[in-house]
Amino acid sequence: MSIFGIPGELISLIIQILAMISSFAVGASGYKKQLLPVALVFGVPANILGQFIFAGGGPGACVGMVIIPLYCLVAIYAGKGCRWAIAGRHER
Repeated sequence: MSIFGIPGELISLIIQILAMISSFAVGASGYKKQLLPVALVFGVPANILGQFIFAGGGPGACVGMVIIPLYCLVAIYAGKGCRWAIAGRHER
């Protein structure tokens, strides 16, 4: 699927990167509750929209159901690490 001449694979990549940036922002904001549900909320819809709808599905879309939420979880922890590095250890 192509929109405005942009290939579906590129749209899929943009959607997935936006999900990871959003996940990073959640981690950097100091969110203190469970992080796995947040990663699933960002990762699974990004995979469905990006891989299944725009990129056309296939084996990569099935693997993406696990990998994209995992990448989002890593982005959340990276955001938490950046917050810790900037704000310091004393913040709780």
